[in-house]
Amino acid sequence: MAADACTTAQLVDVPDGRLTTVGGVIREVKKIFDRNGNQMAFVTIEDLVGTVEIIVFASVLAKYGPALQPDAVVIVGGKVSRKDEEVKILANRISPVARPVKAEVYVTVPPELESPESLERIKAVLQLNHGAAPVYLRLASSPQLVLIHEDYWVRPDPDALEMLAEIVGPGGVKVVPTT
Repeated sequence: MAADACTTAQLVDVPDGRLTTVGGVIREVKKIFDRNGNQMAFVTIEDLVGTVEIIVFASVLAKYGPALQPDAVVIVGGKVSRKDEEVKILANRISPVARPVKAEVYVTVPPELESPESLERIKAVLQLNHGAAPVYLRLASSPQLVLIHEDYWVRPDPDALEMLAEIVGPGGVKVVPTT
């Protein structure tokens, strides 16, 4: 049996016992103890069209429990269960989906590196690692903080930040998470 990906709305057409995959945002996690005293969970996930309850038995909870946090985005694989006219999924795997980091990046150029060459190197790194994080540039010799044009905004991932730090030195790059 192949596991087909579907939305919560499409689950009504998936036969009982069929393997499927759904993705969404965790809205609620209820942990309980089963008849054998093992912890299990009932998890409600929501996608763009609806919600579905995911039943997470003890063995699956032991393996994937840390991923079960409210507001986390997950992909759940499991078997469709149609008891009491309600469609649920009996989870066999849960994969967290990384959300893009929302952040601002502050780059301070020390006085000894305030040259056209250094600024060109910074510009090249920003272009190479283009992303959604606004970049603020400060020349250490000036109190002014400048928001640079969004063409030079960056992905705040470790590689991009390390490349910037190699140019301006450790402590010259600061990432501030935003909401």
